[in-house]
Amino acid sequence: MSSSSQRKDPLPAFNFVVKLGQSAAGSFTECSGLDVSMKTQDFQEGGLNDRVHKLPGPSTQANLTLKRGVVDGQLWNWYLNLLSGNVDRRQVTLEVRGEDQSSAMVVNFYSAYPVKWSGPSLSGKDSQLAVETLELAHFGFDISGARMGA
Repeated sequence: MSSSSQRKDPLPAFNFVVKLGQSAAGSFTECSGLDVSMKTQDFQEGGLNDRVHKLPGPSTQANLTLKRGVVDGQLWNWYLNLLSGNVDRRQVTLEVRGEDQSSAMVVNFYSAYPVKWSGPSLSGKDSQLAVETLELAHFGFDISGARMGA
């Protein structure tokens, strides 16, 4: 059987690795914001009353949101640097792995920097992990080499 006719199963959503710059940033429990959309502009052509043309406009990318159990102050310190006026832009790499742990999809977010940090919600009634959230703005992304954005 040729490789093009082999069955390809969807990727599992739980098997991913995130790197902030050149180093792994620990284990994240959630990653969201892999989203790009294009706005449209309506154009009413003179004398044409049965429809409005929809022209492509600018595209926008959502912020990337990362969640993980609190293990150290690495994410807070990155955000704290921004508050002190030091915008530390980093390439953020999201690697989605297949069931055999091989790299199946790589997403690179360019010039990312933190715009929001949320600390954990704490409760003496629960046995949940303390989870911190970091939201990152970026200047576009590519998926396995197909560049999106600026």
